[in-house]
This record gives sequence, C-alpha cells and structure tokens, in this order.
Amino acid sequence: MRPLEDEGTTGYSYQLSRDFSVADDFAVVSCYACEQLGDYERAPGDPHAAVEDYATAMNWVPVLQDVFAIHPEVLDNNAALAYLALGDTRTATTLEGKALAADPADPVFLMSAGFIADRAGHVAQAARYDRAALDSDPGAFPAANDLGVELVREGQAAAAGTVLAQAAGASPGSRLSARRRRDNRPRRLPGGRAGPRGPRDRRALAYRAPAAHPGNS
Repeated sequence: MRPLEDEGTTGYSYQLSRDFSVADDFAVVSCYACEQLGDYERAPGDPHAAVEDYATAMNWVPVLQDVFAIHPEVLDNNAALAYLALGDTRTATTLEGKALAADPADPVFLMSAGFIADRAGHVAQAARYDRAALDSDPGAFPAANDLGVELVREGQAAAAGTVLAQAAGASPGSRLSARRRRDNRPRRLPGGRAGPRGPRDRRALAYRAPAAHPGNS
C-alpha cells in the first residue's frame, strides 16, 4: 500500500498541469491506499500512523469528490476511532458527527458515536446512540450488547436484561455485518471532470490534520 500511496502522490504532481484525467487516476490511488493503510495500522494498535494516513486521504477528498463516487463518511468514521485511540475525544466526536450527518441511520456510525460518547464520560448520550443503532438494525448483536452495558451503568437493570436478551438472539447476518463489509473503493462518476481545476482544489492539497489533544472531551 505504501508504494501505491507514494506513486499516486508523485504521479499526481507530475500530471497536475497536463492530463487531468490521468492525474485524477493517480490521486484516487493515493487516496484509497492511504485509507486502507490507516485501517490496517489502526487494527493492530498504531493510531499515530493511522491518523497520519487518514489525514492524507482526507486531503484528497475535496480534490476527487466531483470526479469519483467516494464515501468520505466511512473515512471520517474510521479516522474518528483512530483519534479516540489517542485519547482525543474532541476530534473523534467532530469526525463522527460528519459521518452521521452523511448517513444518520448507519448502525456502524451510531455505534462508533456511542463508543466515543462513553469514552468521553457521557453515558446517557452513549446509550441513546446505541439504542438508535439497534433501532436501525434490530439484529445487531454489538449494538444490543453495548446498550445493555450502558443501561446497567445507569442503574436500569430490568431494561438492560431485556436488551441483553435481544443481543443473545441477534442475527449474525444483520445489516451491521453487511455495512462493515461494504465496498468503499472510489468509482469514477459518469463524465468525470473536464478542464483546469479551480483554486478550491489546489487549496485542498494544503490540508493538514488537527493536532491531537489527548484527554479532551
């Protein structure tokens, strides 16, 4: 993935003033490679590297979003979890808010928002997110389990028992599982982009991720 990221960035730089179609193809390779690198780095517990690569992928989004069918909300969600691993609940909350603004009923995003709220110490808010995730996907075991835990922490033992019983009978083939497997690869939109890029796209290349603030809530 790292060679693809480097090749995509270098190729895009060379092509920027020449063939815009080819330049976009280089750029989207770099964007997708960076997002995948972030996912791989976050899984084994290297959030610092993940945040750096997610930031590079985010840098490409304004450049590519009018050429390719991309889903920045998935990137926002995954980056939010990387920032959360660094203890930066403020940035995590902001990024997860962007993901939910794009798809308010996505059970994965709702569960992530609940997890972030819980880590920030907002138990009631976490329970609301978990309940919304379960309402969106009644067969989602993780959402039911998380909600049950939050209700126990709030002293609602009876309600927690009901929810945890639902978790025990949840389906492994729920919408949550399908959404976690969904293909997020960018695809070129019909027609693409023609002509020189405007100044907005060039400014987007100067994007840098916000500094992490461990412990912020």
